[in-house]
Amino acid sequence: MKSETLSGKQLLYLIIQGFIAYVGIVLWHEGTLRSEYEANVAALYEKSVQKLTQESPEAVARWAVLERNYLKQLTRDKGNPINKISAENRNREKYGNPIGPTYEFLTAELLKKGIPADMTDQQIISSAATSNESINQRMNQVAIIGISLCLFYVAITAIKVFVSHEDKVAVLKREFIGLMASLASGTLISQVLANAYYFFID
Repeated sequence: MKSETLSGKQLLYLIIQGFIAYVGIVLWHEGTLRSEYEANVAALYEKSVQKLTQESPEAVARWAVLERNYLKQLTRDKGNPINKISAENRNREKYGNPIGPTYEFLTAELLKKGIPADMTDQQIISSAATSNESINQRMNQVAIIGISLCLFYVAITAIKVFVSHEDKVAVLKREFIGLMASLASGTLISQVLANAYYFFID
């Protein structure tokens, strides 16, 4: 039985494996969050229709915009903080704020496109309940890549345990500890970078 002390090469491989697993889990999680967001956005239309029986189109349109922005923020808060910063920066460039468009912004944009004033509220309600299909497809692909990386990590780990001349349980334990350390350090680094960004830049 070989010594349980890790060589430099073994440690490097363990770090690379952990990085693969961390990236895979992050991508998988982000894709899953997008699917959840997509479903929640789609449910807005039925809620809006119900509210229209009791409230004015403008009131419902304003509610729909706020609810859509709330769902965006909620989804971002559940995801990787670096991805949240990226999304907020895109919104700043497009809408002038980190959350999303306001009712006034959307109304002005629709009027510029020639939508009649009496139809803007209905258009806003419909749009609020429709997520960006190209982003949905891209995030589905991201989730698939994440799952693939996770499976790749599992395959590498299984092969290493199988071919090792050391005690199998000890090797598996070492791999598990390496995985937990990678996930913890990856999460910590992402959070520290995000906090530094908000403190020094935002």
